[in-house]
Amino acid sequence: MGRDIDWEEFNEGEIPAGRVKFENKGDHVAGTVTNVRVTDFGGKGERTPELWIQQDDGTEVSMVASQVMLRRALASHRPKIGDRIAIVYKDDATSTRAGMSPAKLFEVKVVPAGGSLQTSAAPAPAVSAGVSADSLI
Repeated sequence: MGRDIDWEEFNEGEIPAGRVKFENKGDHVAGTVTNVRVTDFGGKGERTPELWIQQDDGTEVSMVASQVMLRRALASHRPKIGDRIAIVYKDDATSTRAGMSPAKLFEVKVVPAGGSLQTSAAPAPAVSAGVSADSLI
């Protein structure tokens, strides 16, 4: 038998039309967290955090934390609905396995609703693009 699921997490608002992808160094997203849930890509993948973020221009996007280092940074902050968040793809780690892509390194900042700034402890080298989570918060 399958495990029980909480259907309510799939019944919370419209699914955002846009998806955030971190493909190039300097890619980023910032805004207010409007939903936090888990996706398993329709049962075809591992359970992965998904945040819906309303950006400053009012558009809402979905961000799936499929990168290991991003999941770890988010787990350390535990963002909640109403928090302000900024995520920047900063650089690539040095690949330690032949044939494997290097891990992506992220800078994550969270300001809890009504609280003070939290900074990611994950090291991320500076990028010449100049985008930082601080500048987005």
